Amino acid sequence: MKISIDRKSNLSIRILIIIGLVVPYHAVTLNHDVKGWATTLGEEMMVFTEKILSPGKIQRFYDGIDYQQNLTSAVAIVEDLRRQLNASLADIIKFVQSAKSNIESGYSSKQAQSSTSYQLCCNPINLRFNKELNDKINLSSPCITFPVETTQSYIPNSLKLAYRQNFADNLSVKWQYFAGADNIFYQYPTTQRYCKTNYTTETKFKQWYVNAASPSSKRLVLVLDRSGSMSGDRFLKVKEAATAVLDSLGPNDEIGVIAFDDEIRIHGGCKVTTVSPATPQSIIFLKDFINNKIQPEFGSTGYVPALKHAFDMLSTNMTSKAKTKTNLIVFLTDGHPDEPESQILDVIKNRNEALV
Repeated sequence: MKISIDRKSNLSIRILIIIGLVVPYHAVTLNHDVKGWATTLGEEMMVFTEKILSPGKIQRFYDGIDYQQNLTSAVAIVEDLRRQLNASLADIIKFVQSAKSNIESGYSSKQAQSSTSYQLCCNPINLRFNKELNDKINLSSPCITFPVETTQSYIPNSLKLAYRQNFADNLSVKWQYFAGADNIFYQYPTTQRYCKTNYTTETKFKQWYVNAASPSSKRLVLVLDRSGSMSGDRFLKVKEAATAVLDSLGPNDEIGVIAFDDEIRIHGGCKVTTVSPATPQSIIFLKDFINNKIQPEFGSTGYVPALKHAFDMLSTNMTSKAKTKTNLIVFLTDGHPDEPESQILDVIKNRNEALV
């Protein structure tokens, strides 16, 4: 009889052969040829390994692959990264210097451009969603925001071409801005991202503008009048002004907030005795304190205790690093104190001298 089996059956048979040879091992008599049995077992295992697992074929495949051995050096890798970063930064710095000269020439020539020369940032056209910037933008043109009192700018039209070219040439460049002391705001690409509700379009309150215009770090205390005379729109304006100040702070600034009438209330409670770093988390906390935790009360208006506490916050923890920063107190009130003016001025004068 002829029996035909497929590969799968063959695999099963060979496994059975191995098992059949191994199991009776303990019953081997001295008359058996143990050496011959071991040789047969080894040959069967080699056949099984070669035909089923094919290690020789795999080895021959890898031996036939062309490869090049590259020795890596951590120092060389870091040096290569340094060169690439330096080249990228050099290109960006070169562009910024060129844009600066471009803008300065426009302002010095006093060749005003009409508002019709630009797209308005809060009324743009042809916006399309861009995945890279995760926003609706127009890459063909910059946009501009004018202050209320003017509709013209000295920014030359050539800057538009420079911004577009820089965006195309430098993959690391995304948003590009310019803000002037005349409150003109110019950006590329065009977007409405700065026209959202409760977001100021005043360039002088933008963090990056403030940090550039006043490069020294600040230690600042906001003092907010919440006395009875501050009800209604007055306190709403105080909140808006305080929020704008918070938005202008940089990461190296320090901040504290006091609300007062005839009593003092401090963000974080009475345990807060000094200003703290203006981190993003701190700014969120302080905005919540200003907008949700304090309201005008029916108390009187005590300037002196509030001023003294503000100076205390600035003078506490006055480290050598803190001494390099500018100390500021921003006092937001309707200007109706209960104390004599002379008493208030004496506190300011004496505590200023002590702080220096």
